[in-house]
Amino acid sequence: MQYKTDYWEVVDNIKIPKVIDDEFVNKINEHYENMQFSDIRLYGICGKDVSEIDMSKLSYEKFLQLSFDTNTIFSKEQNEKFHPDKILKECENYYSCMQDLHKAGITGKGVNVLIVDTPFDHTSEQFKDIKYNDSFEEDKNMSHMHGMSVTSIFKHIAPGASISFDASQADCDNFEKFYQYRYEFLKSIGKDGKVPDIISMSSSIGRISMLNGKTEKEISNGLVEELKSKGCEFVDSIRFGKTFDQCNCHGGNYNKPDSFSITDEEYEAAKIKIKRDLDNVDKFKGSFSEKEFNERIEILKNSLKSKEEYENSLRRVSAMRKQGEVNIVSGGITYSQNDCNGGKVYRAYASRSWAIPQASAMYAVARQMDKYVTYDEFCEVCRNTAIESPSQLKVINPEGIVRQINEQNRIKSQTDSRYVDIYNNSSKLIDNLDRVKEEKNRNQINMQRER
Repeated sequence: MQYKTDYWEVVDNIKIPKVIDDEFVNKINEHYENMQFSDIRLYGICGKDVSEIDMSKLSYEKFLQLSFDTNTIFSKEQNEKFHPDKILKECENYYSCMQDLHKAGITGKGVNVLIVDTPFDHTSEQFKDIKYNDSFEEDKNMSHMHGMSVTSIFKHIAPGASISFDASQADCDNFEKFYQYRYEFLKSIGKDGKVPDIISMSSSIGRISMLNGKTEKEISNGLVEELKSKGCEFVDSIRFGKTFDQCNCHGGNYNKPDSFSITDEEYEAAKIKIKRDLDNVDKFKGSFSEKEFNERIEILKNSLKSKEEYENSLRRVSAMRKQGEVNIVSGGITYSQNDCNGGKVYRAYASRSWAIPQASAMYAVARQMDKYVTYDEFCEVCRNTAIESPSQLKVINPEGIVRQINEQNRIKSQTDSRYVDIYNNSSKLIDNLDRVKEEKNRNQINMQRER
């Protein structure tokens, strides 16, 4: 079957200037809320021939803030200056400690996971072991970047987990049908006697809330409790956000850029959208409580008064979003590309969608260490072990997580007979990890001596 992809549709429509310098990169970062820059911020120079583009005044630091892929064509001078092939390779191992964990056998083995996302070409070698269901999809040869990316990310963290995948893509003309399918599908989990340990979904249940008068949070919380009663932990964007947030890492520097300075031109474009939203306010009612809904209507109305009020509104909306305290790197990372031919894409910036499967996969790794550990307990371990970066962001610490769970297993084994075997198994994995790290250190010392 020949798959159609949405990756190239977006990439082909991006127009890049004849000169790419630090000033241009700063501009797309500062004004990424503007549709003119949002795609180029996400896709950068992916799939482009930039060999004739003037990058003489582009610094290496700013180059790391541009997305590119294996199909981007660079000149000899650009290759020598930026080393894109090296970046693609090094940034694929964004959590280098995961390599040590995997060598030690800490891979999420024995944990059953269901990923719910958009359909993609799953026929490549990388996804051959996935149980794939696309019964809802009418266009079965459409391949979406989203579904492939989140699955690839999950496998990068927990390659030993047993993964099933349920494919469904939103039809812009019938969102209700799409969300209704996902809602009913999730509620039907267990009817065939099969219940996964974890369900990972890089979105919320969305507009199903419009159909039954509840907010998205109420719908999500209800599904979490219902699935938990069946023995399954459900991780969607809402539950993810209670503990986690996403950040970018460019050249080892963690950052969460949030600029609300806009041009007059951008404000005029924004006013058109604001007026359209105010004319269709009913479509937002199901997604928020009455208080939140009224607050956001007030924000929209104030935004029309002046550019300054609009900038203040953006800051206010940002402050209203409750962000988790443990950050997961989703930007500045190399991902598998959607054309499924072994290509890679370096994403300078990415959204929560790219961080949620990392949290779910790390939870699968934790479940290998302790099959009884709940998602809430896992989140507490993440908080306790997070590393504070130089930029004062608390960043997830995979090795710290497995070591703390092993220590908790030791303590529990003294009073709970179920944990005797669990601790024996987890301590063997930690012993393996110690040996892997010792060997790694010896190799590094030997290499330094040879130099």
